[in-house]
Amino acid sequence: MPPQKAEEFIDRHFTGEDSPNGLGVLVAAGLIRFAGLIPTRCLGQDDCEFGFALRKEAEGHDYATEIGFHQMRYAFAVLGLPRVLALAHPDNEPSVHILEAKLQMRRVASLEATTERGQRIVFCRQKQDGLPRVHGKGWTP
Repeated sequence: MPPQKAEEFIDRHFTGEDSPNGLGVLVAAGLIRFAGLIPTRCLGQDDCEFGFALRKEAEGHDYATEIGFHQMRYAFAVLGLPRVLALAHPDNEPSVHILEAKLQMRRVASLEATTERGQRIVFCRQKQDGLPRVHGKGWTP
């Protein structure tokens, strides 16, 4: 990513002093990327999506599952959101698996490659459904 594009991405999506949501730096076992909640209108209304970007070496350590679980918990319990979304590229099989199987989110839409981020599958979990059981943790509204 060119430096100007990277700076625009950070300015637009990372947490600022006056924002309860946004992306933040994630440091775990030397695997540095980012994770967080950002506003989205991908389904035509105001929503929040959680996301994460981890190094390839992080696969298989459940970091993404834990991040997704805690981001959903924060969205429901702290921000009081009625639902939370997550987007994944259709070819990103590890993310699709985590969102569907581990975080028990359901597919609600497919976005075409004409979006700025390219083709995406949109997943959703409703607050009324509570949180999935992940590593013995769960939550019911």
